[in-house]
Amino acid sequence: SLTAFFTTALAKDVENRFASCDDMRKAWNAAFETRRALPGTARSPGAAVVVAGDDDDDDLSVVATTAQLATVTAETAIEALPLSPRARNALDRAGFLVAGDLLGLADNRLSAIRGIGHRVAEEIFTFKTSWQSAQSLTVVEATPWYPNYRGEDLLLDTTTLSAKAIIALQDAGLTTLSALAAAPTQQVRALAKRQGFDLGAVRTVLDTQNADANERTRPSTLEGWIDALLSKKKKGLKHARELFGLDEPFAGRLDVNVRALADQLEVTTAAIYLALGKNRDEWTKHSAVIDLRAQMHSVLAQAGGALPLSQAARGLMALLPYDRTADEGAVVVQAAALARIVAEVERDDDGGSRLLRLHGDQLWLCRSEAHAQGVKALGVAADQLAARPSVPGPGEVARILADAVVATPLALLLTERQADLAAAASQTAAKSARLEIYPREMSCERALSLSSSPLKSGLAPAEIRRRVKLRYPEAAPLPDRPALDALLLVHGLVFDQATFSYMRPGEAEHTVMTTKVSSSFVRASTALPTQAMAMDAAAVMARQFDEQLRNAVERRSFRVLTVRADRAKDAALRIGARIGTAPVCFDTLLVAAIRAQMKKGNVKNDDVIHTADREGRLGAAWPSLLRLVENAAADVMAQLLPAKAPLLLVQPGLIARYRLDSVVQKLVAAGADPRAEAAVFLLVPGRDGGGMPRINGDFPLAGALHSQVLPVSLDWLSNKHNAAA
Repeated sequence: SLTAFFTTALAKDVENRFASCDDMRKAWNAAFETRRALPGTARSPGAAVVVAGDDDDDDLSVVATTAQLATVTAETAIEALPLSPRARNALDRAGFLVAGDLLGLADNRLSAIRGIGHRVAEEIFTFKTSWQSAQSLTVVEATPWYPNYRGEDLLLDTTTLSAKAIIALQDAGLTTLSALAAAPTQQVRALAKRQGFDLGAVRTVLDTQNADANERTRPSTLEGWIDALLSKKKKGLKHARELFGLDEPFAGRLDVNVRALADQLEVTTAAIYLALGKNRDEWTKHSAVIDLRAQMHSVLAQAGGALPLSQAARGLMALLPYDRTADEGAVVVQAAALARIVAEVERDDDGGSRLLRLHGDQLWLCRSEAHAQGVKALGVAADQLAARPSVPGPGEVARILADAVVATPLALLLTERQADLAAAASQTAAKSARLEIYPREMSCERALSLSSSPLKSGLAPAEIRRRVKLRYPEAAPLPDRPALDALLLVHGLVFDQATFSYMRPGEAEHTVMTTKVSSSFVRASTALPTQAMAMDAAAVMARQFDEQLRNAVERRSFRVLTVRADRAKDAALRIGARIGTAPVCFDTLLVAAIRAQMKKGNVKNDDVIHTADREGRLGAAWPSLLRLVENAAADVMAQLLPAKAPLLLVQPGLIARYRLDSVVQKLVAAGADPRAEAAVFLLVPGRDGGGMPRINGDFPLAGALHSQVLPVSLDWLSNKHNAAA
């Protein structure tokens, strides 16, 4: 056979040679094929066994001899193995290059390779086991192309991969993502090189699926949590998704109860509760649900321990990244569903979160059962106050609300927060900007009467309506002119057509329009002069923060501004612009002062200071370093105080590092210093949470009062206080 091969290959005349390289390769392989044994022919010792193929088979299966097996090494090419052409061709298409590649090939993978029937698979298996046994080979596990793949086992899809790649991988028996990920690295690379497809694009598909799986295991986004705990793909979560308003028949609603869902679906409430119980067990077992619980606890702690479900959802949205292009209402529903899951998971814990239903359709999330009882008591007290014939003042409101929650955790809250919770938990009450409790839809006549003191001459109709709305946001709206003229006439204000404002007869025509304040507080409203300002809850809360900021500036007070760490830079720039000053970095000033003290003390080697700082409080040089820092801090405070212009201190981390109580005491005292000509603000970034702020999360501001702490409104940072209605 070799003589015939070379006679053709080396023929003198071209026309007598092989027609193509492919024909030459096939002839070369055929030269080594074992001949079919004739019926009845005896086999000599060591001869190869030839097994006849099926009727429709063109090739014969071969069982290698002991001598042949002895010559095979791990580096022997597939084409040189004692296998039938069909077996070698199939392995070649599958990306196997050498005999060693077969050792890690799972037996059940053979039949998946295209072109391998039962007989050919048996031939390859027989060769592999015989060779392995003959040479006592140890199987070394091949390195998977994508180790630790945890994505879904999806079929290869032309929407994500090229047709060329899919055909090549399917020919190799790699029809799913899991099979592809587990395939030996050498095999996958050989396939890509031989068939000419982009291996990077294939890996991107696996990366995407694996990232989705990781997100379900340790979610980092709101959508990731929904996919992990309330996936639409899981039939067992159907009733939970419907109950939480994620799917029809109650999509978009936050107040659905089990009875309403059961009636709508025409099933028993027991069926809903049974499904929810199974879901609860799965949620509890999720490895990362403790993180979700911690985030929800943080939201509740910042709010004093209780929130309406919609507000709890928005609080969670402030902590978790989410798709900002999605419909906000749909995102709120998703966040509310996660909040309800936390309540479900903790329902059997003595101190766990509780879902509270008030007045039939109002859902609240409370940090504990004791918090829930406090919310109920505040709601009842607010309804009683709103029913009085005269609106009670702030002092009386504070006393009554405090008495209502004396035995609950809500007794520790500031009066303003208690009033917020009371109004939200009531059926009829609302809270004014002055901490009054008044009835919702209070008549415009009564609202005007209670607001008469700020109604000065020179106010336009829109400004009158804005001021009353700001003070009593849930009262009946004031009418337009001319009906408004009649209402204001009772209070001595007459509309002046020339100035388009209300005037008191006898007063000078050029009345000052607004209270004189710092020029930096002239409001850059997005509303037109005749347009009302936005009066939604976010806008009102943002304006309240703006007013508190204004009051601090006017009264030359000291305030600790608290803000989430990720918004600290934005807050510093926005507040600095608002009060007309540039933020001052305390750490920068202190480092400069430390260097000045080093120069003064003739300390020329920075390493001395760095070593003392690195060794920390247990180091021998720490007391000396503290003395130097204290002297430097005293120089900084002497430079800054008493304030001649509004002072906004940012980046106070070194105060905590060196426990500079003296700096905190001087800042607190600045608010009462008669020499001060301006307000002092200290911006303290940190995590969301209740209680007094701490620098770097651990250093308390000794001497600072709760009344001196002013949380920065995220709605204010979004400029909602200036938005038009």
